[in-house]
Amino acid sequence: MHPNVFLRSFWQLELRPEVFVAMTFSDEYRARFDEVIAPAIRSVQVGGVSLEPRRVDESRSGDSILTEIADGITHSQLVLADVSTLGRDSKSGRPYRNGNVMYEVGIALACRQPAEVLLIRDGQDRFLLDVSTIPHMTLDFTDAGAARVRLASELVSRLRERDLVHDALRAQRAADRRAARPPGSPRGVRHPVRLTIINQRGAICPNDSTR
Repeated sequence: MHPNVFLRSFWQLELRPEVFVAMTFSDEYRARFDEVIAPAIRSVQVGGVSLEPRRVDESRSGDSILTEIADGITHSQLVLADVSTLGRDSKSGRPYRNGNVMYEVGIALACRQPAEVLLIRDGQDRFLLDVSTIPHMTLDFTDAGAARVRLASELVSRLRERDLVHDALRAQRAADRRAARPPGSPRGVRHPVRLTIINQRGAICPNDSTR
C-alpha cells in the first residue's frame, strides 16, 4: 500500500510504546543495533512501559513493506534513522547513504513533528542540503557503552520536547476557539471559523470548520 493511501485511510494518532528504526540491514549494522540502538531504546520508558525498537525486516505481520513502514512511522513514539555513510561514489568521491533509509526519513518528516525524528550517524560526512538542517547526532559505535548512554539521553530529550510541542499546540487551539466565540455568545452555539494550525503531521493546514 502506498504511504499516501495509508495516511489518508488508516492513520489515527494512537502511539504504541515503540521507536521505529530505519537502518541498513547488514551484519555490521546488526551489531550496532544489538549493542547500542536496541538497548538504548529499551532503557527508556513512556508511562511506565519500556519502549521497544521496531524494524520492518523483523516484522511477521505479512503486510507489504510499504504498509509496515507507514504504520511504524505513524504509530511509534519516535522515529530513529541511522543515516551513516555506506561508501563513496567511484567517480565523484562523494559519500552516499542508504536510499531506502532516506526514503523512510522523508515519510517521517512529512507526517511527524521535527522533534519526533532523530537522525544518527557514525561520521562527519556532509549531508545533502535537504536534510542538513535536521537535528542529528554523531555516535562512536566502537564504544558501545558510551553510545548507548548518549542515545538513551537524546531519546528522553526528544520525548520531552515532543510533549512540550503537543502541549503548546493544544493550548493554541484552545485559545483560537475562545477567540472565535463572539462576546456573550452561549457556549453551546457553534460558529463557523477559519483556522490555520500546525497539524500532527507538522504541516500548515487551513481548516474551515466550526467550534
